[in-house]
Amino acid sequence: MVAAYRALADALIEAIRASEYGPGDKLPTMRELIAGRGVGLTVAQDAYAALAREGWVERNRKTGTFVRDPLPGGLSGPSLEERVSALEEWRRSVEGSGD
Repeated sequence: MVAAYRALADALIEAIRASEYGPGDKLPTMRELIAGRGVGLTVAQDAYAALAREGWVERNRKTGTFVRDPLPGGLSGPSLEERVSALEEWRRSVEGSGD
């Protein structure tokens, strides 16, 4: 059985790999994470601590938790141009679905 904090950390890693969060992006605050994922404070803290130990994020008590750049293992996130292009494509699909 996987510990709750590990399951949360793995879900956040998958979100990073899927480009939901890119290098330099701020992750949800503890309160947002707790409310959005339905976990307790200790689980959220332990998940972020695991991500920091593993090199996925950088934590700053005052400004928050951010995805590292570069990502561990030589992984790289999408470029700014790729992210803008994806957002433009999404916007067109949303605008087109209102017909």
